Amino acid sequence: LEGAEEQGLQLSEEQQRMAQLMKSDFERGGVHLDEAGRREVVQLQDNISRLTAQFHQNINTLTCPAVAIPTQFTRFLPPSVHMHLRKVPEDPGLMHLQVDRFVMKEVLRQTIEPNIRKAV
Repeated sequence: LEGAEEQGLQLSEEQQRMAQLMKSDFERGGVHLDEAGRREVVQLQDNISRLTAQFHQNINTLTCPAVAIPTQFTRFLPPSVHMHLRKVPEDPGLMHLQVDRFVMKEVLRQTIEPNIRKAV
């Protein structure tokens, strides 16, 4: 920016903003550091990228906990959560309810059966 002004160039507001962003990018990349410092910045940025990707992968693979509900009690559940029910192959008298925030909220808001409320 200073160099453009010294040469008598008038930058528009948009050009000034773009130049400032580019300068910030270069500084984040360590342009003002010596070679060892730039290598360290690159290594830190690589670590941040790797950890961010790992974090997002972990979030996407999280499974919601399931609670076992006797089949006869499923009639007390609100219809909006029935799609979250799964049969338990080992025990036909039980159903697993995958509990996420939506399911918990719906069950607690609409179910009066105390055993289901406690399980959720």
